[in-house]
Amino acid sequence: MEVQEQVLDLALTFLKDMQLVSYLVYPTSELIEKRLYPRVYGRHWINATGLHITAKLGLQCLLRGLLKGLGEAGGADVKDDFGQTPLSWAAGQGQTAIVKVLVERDDVDSDSKDNEGRTPLSWAGGYGKKETVALLVQRDDVNVNSKDNTGRTPLTWSAWRGQEEVVKLLIQRDDIDADSKDFWGRTPLFWAVGKCQPTTIKLLIEWDHINVDSKDNDGRTVLSWAAAQGETAIVKVLVERDDVDSDSKDNKGRTPLSWAGSDGEKETVAMLVQRDDVNADSKDNTGRTPLSWAVGGIGERGVVNLLVNREDVEADSKDDMGRTPLSHVAITGGREKVFSRPPVIVKLLIEREDVEVNSRDNKGLTPLMYAAKYGLEGNVEAFLEHENVDANLRDNDGHTALWWTECNLRYQNNEKVAEMLKSKMSPID
Repeated sequence: MEVQEQVLDLALTFLKDMQLVSYLVYPTSELIEKRLYPRVYGRHWINATGLHITAKLGLQCLLRGLLKGLGEAGGADVKDDFGQTPLSWAAGQGQTAIVKVLVERDDVDSDSKDNEGRTPLSWAGGYGKKETVALLVQRDDVNVNSKDNTGRTPLTWSAWRGQEEVVKLLIQRDDIDADSKDFWGRTPLFWAVGKCQPTTIKLLIEWDHINVDSKDNDGRTVLSWAAAQGETAIVKVLVERDDVDSDSKDNKGRTPLSWAGSDGEKETVAMLVQRDDVNADSKDNTGRTPLSWAVGGIGERGVVNLLVNREDVEADSKDDMGRTPLSHVAITGGREKVFSRPPVIVKLLIEREDVEVNSRDNKGLTPLMYAAKYGLEGNVEAFLEHENVDANLRDNDGHTALWWTECNLRYQNNEKVAEMLKSKMSPID
């Protein structure tokens, strides 16, 4: 027997022995804990068989040897612990020759679903394996619109990962539902926008069979998501379309401008506020405006300037809780992620004549009280330097800014803030 045949026989003997294969592919818990075996690697090799391994690696000769031993009685569609078959493994790796061998067998389900509800086509599409996708979609026993457990289709996965060539191949088919909605009510276009895939987005937007103004379960449109992520080029394409509502409100009453403002996307905000069909002072279901969200979100100075300097924007607008944009600066300034934010926005607002520095909300709290509560030293200092600020004011329960500071000493600067307030308050308090 030739050496090559001997090696082949040894390899087949090994691959047919599940116990030996498990030693190769299944990591021990000790190795995982010591980080000597990557979790993501082990995830796809748990309880795998020799067929899985040869399919994944494209070892066609060994695969045929294993299949020959099985005959046509069955066994070629064996599943690992995640419900994936050798075909699924091969498809995800783009092993088209292996896929062709497997799908022609009677004992192989070409559209088999794994534990996540994903099919071989879904995996091939998600990883951009164009040749494999082309082979699978030609089969009558493959559902090109098959949905996984989250309602995502092969096209959705391809769009999300920016697999342009696969997306192009799929949308050219008459049986493709390019507007298929998943568990969250999002179409493939939503996912392409969510992952900032410009070429894929362009492909989908230009296709006639897609509703580019579709809403997800939260009432948000593709434009809303693009605006929030600052994808200005995509926003420009969308707002110029007749079938897109540039000022569409979601279930919370927020518009694309509101989302762009809160996320500090200056270029997108500048583009939207120039449009006649966009209300720059639109109120959501809680009465908050884009300006309110802009100062209470990222707090990007350029965005705030763009909004507050417009004649059609009320700088001191109150929401349903009676809070003005100035109040929201103080409130959100207490969040950990922006705890050290300098008082730039506070100064920008209190210097304006149309902003009431002592404005009270429905509970009687002033912006100073909120800043004092969270120990925002810079903001408190900015307030106290203003000639019209009244540090002696009390809320509806009779509490002053000092009281709020002393009741929240867990914040790092509250003791220093307390001293600042005492120096500005009248002796009676």
